[in-house]
Amino acid sequence: MSFEDFEAAIELPLHPDLKTFYGSFWSGAIPGFFQDRAISLIQIWNPDDFERLISNLIGHYLSQKSVAPPRLTWFIATFEDGGEDIISLDNRSGEIVCETPGRHQHQVLAASLTDFLTMFTVDPLKLCPIELLNDD
Repeated sequence: MSFEDFEAAIELPLHPDLKTFYGSFWSGAIPGFFQDRAISLIQIWNPDDFERLISNLIGHYLSQKSVAPPRLTWFIATFEDGGEDIISLDNRSGEIVCETPGRHQHQVLAASLTDFLTMFTVDPLKLCPIELLNDD
């Protein structure tokens, strides 16, 4: 999986943490908790899912261009409460933020993806059973 074509299309490099987050392994969404709120880390399951991710990132990018002043973020997680807020990575700073798509306001949740993930707790009761299989 390569983000090179996407980066060329938007004429900007992606933050390296985003490429690592989505490009390290195949997985379904990872359910868990962040600051006592149920969230789901977005992951990609296969090459077709990667193409869907790129399409969604393009849509997210285009929606951000219309907001003044523009701030480029990339979604990495959703809240399970059904609200509009999402968790995103700020492309410039690498901060993890809570934001509502289409609005400029955001709240910083963590200084980096690493910091965010150390505060994330997996909810094993909501994991897909096939993901728990061990091939040893």
